[in-house]
Amino acid sequence: MPIIVSLIEEETDFDELHPMIFDSWQDPPNPQLKHFRPSYLNREESIEYGKKRSVNTFRAKNPKTFMLKAVDTDTKKAVGYAQWCVNDNPGHSEPTVATWYPEGSDERKFAEMFINGLWSYMSDRVTRPHMGK
Repeated sequence: MPIIVSLIEEETDFDELHPMIFDSWQDPPNPQLKHFRPSYLNREESIEYGKKRSVNTFRAKNPKTFMLKAVDTDTKKAVGYAQWCVNDNPGHSEPTVATWYPEGSDERKFAEMFINGLWSYMSDRVTRPHMGK
């Protein structure tokens, strides 16, 4: 199963990538994922949410954002995805607001504490330009 990794050049690639991304987070399940995105009632809505975000990022054409796909050359199917961002500004940026949860809800408060705690932990240790957000 040789794999080819390449830059995503067509937004239609996300039609295949996002079902694969969703399914990969389900088995084995990752309970932390719910803090980073909405918990939709069904698979299709969750896939559409992720695809919309990726397409918006792709269309922005930020020269410091790289979106990659990994394709199995035998089956011609996507088996991986990555997004890399060059971060020229070390330190903690604007706090994440978990708008996918209702304002004032316990879920929103916890998600914001969890996510911003991770970013704070990273910013204390990453003190120079790096890849990632």
